[in-house]
Amino acid sequence: MASFSFPSFKIFLLLTLAILLAFLINLNWLFLLLTLPFFYLIFKKYFSFYYLLFFLSATCYHLLLFKIPPKEKKKEIKFGERMKKRIKEIFHQYLEKENASLVLGIFLGDKKELNRKIKEDFKKTGLYHLLAVSGMHINILAFVLLLFLSILGIPFPYRYLLLIIILFIYAGLCSFRPSVLRAGLMFLFVVLSYFLKRKTLSLNNLFNAGILILLFSPLNLFNISFLLSFLATFGILYFYPLAKSFLKIKNRLLEKYLFEPLLISLSAYLTTAPVIIYSFKALPTAPIIANLIVLPLVALILPLILLVLFFGFFLPFFALIFSQTLNFLIKILIILTHHFSQIFPLIKLKKEFAFFFSIFLIILIFLGESLYQKKSY
Repeated sequence: MASFSFPSFKIFLLLTLAILLAFLINLNWLFLLLTLPFFYLIFKKYFSFYYLLFFLSATCYHLLLFKIPPKEKKKEIKFGERMKKRIKEIFHQYLEKENASLVLGIFLGDKKELNRKIKEDFKKTGLYHLLAVSGMHINILAFVLLLFLSILGIPFPYRYLLLIIILFIYAGLCSFRPSVLRAGLMFLFVVLSYFLKRKTLSLNNLFNAGILILLFSPLNLFNISFLLSFLATFGILYFYPLAKSFLKIKNRLLEKYLFEPLLISLSAYLTTAPVIIYSFKALPTAPIIANLIVLPLVALILPLILLVLFFGFFLPFFALIFSQTLNFLIKILIILTHHFSQIFPLIKLKKEFAFFFSIFLIILIFLGESLYQKKSY
């Protein structure tokens, strides 16, 4: 693991205090200027600084020379519309109404049919990310599809080519949301590095995916979905390995099935907290525990969704069988989410707390790096 290079802790502390002072006295230009070294260190660590300059230049070029039109409702191609309509029909045919609306949210990120009560429960528990297609969705989908393609006997290279095409179609069905694109691009980079026989770092893939998305649509930088997806993934890829290196649990089962999932959940929670506080002026307290219980359940639900969908197209009888299990698991998910929303409070905070949380994260990154360096030596 590479390390950030700060001259000394004293300089770091002075810089942090200066940033805090600039924020408190509303010197926005000074605040931005002082935070640049941190962004520089992060970019320098994971890819070339010249790449960063290229990104900034391209973004400015995009913003200055091209007039950004007002947001309009995207017109989907007819094939996509028909496909979405058929998928919705299948879910409504085999699942109960409330369950079908939640499945549409989990599988396509379509929350239009969800009732307000379920939406509020997912927001209060910090599980709303389950209704935005993310890396977990892509990974499970990729695993199931690879298994299916291997059963069909499709040769190894063509298997991955077909998978990338299917994932691209899936991203289209999800309206190319930033979280889907981020996860899909990261998967594409992994596949490409495998075929090119080059080593790849997950953090590099994350930043490269972010760069590509922002080059084509710079305004995604202010998209909450993009920020939460990017920051949650960064937290898991950065803080989790760092924390795990200090974790010494003798019981392997306890470490694998309790402490590691807790660390993953905590890592994502820490890095997304500033955006959540700033955007919603509140911070859910349930996610760390709720994710530990709910995510394994969703990992079972997603393959069942694919099975119901596949058999719904070709073999309705089998779709009916699998839909019974899916209905049952979705009901459990709704009940669990509701109970978590009642047990764990939602802390109301002023959006200024987002800044202090960000400073805390910067200090945490610095201290983590310092501890890791000492441990390496």
